[in-house]
Amino acid sequence: MNDDLSLTIRRRFPARRERVFALWTEKPRSPSEWWGPKDFTLVAQDGDLRPGGHWRLSMRGPDGVIHVNGGVYREVVRPERLVMTHAWMDEAGQTVGPETLITVTLTEVANGTEMLFEQTGFASAASRDGHGIGWGEAFDALARALAR
Repeated sequence: MNDDLSLTIRRRFPARRERVFALWTEKPRSPSEWWGPKDFTLVAQDGDLRPGGHWRLSMRGPDGVIHVNGGVYREVVRPERLVMTHAWMDEAGQTVGPETLITVTLTEVANGTEMLFEQTGFASAASRDGHGIGWGEAFDALARALAR
């Protein structure tokens, strides 16, 4: 693994980790509650939350293009850890890009939860940096959703 092609984001949220975990794993109450970059809308989501279970979601970009991604859950430790693969897919569900690995670790801290997000296995620095922007915007929306 090339550490230069890894993405690490650490965020604190003023919410219990059970609530943060629930927003990661349950279908959103509204399609754009938090998942996805700014100006993207979640249009479909499904999954089987268990090790070996698949997940998939579709987002509409501001240009109207649908972006599909998904993967397989490798670990599900409620409410502290999720490990899953991530890949971009075509509308038929076939992988069209390299597969990365996402690890989300939630730790109770004073007045809330610290989330450590790690994504490894990028094919390029540009891909890593683009994901960093998108995840950062998504986590801003996650903070707003947790504040509601």
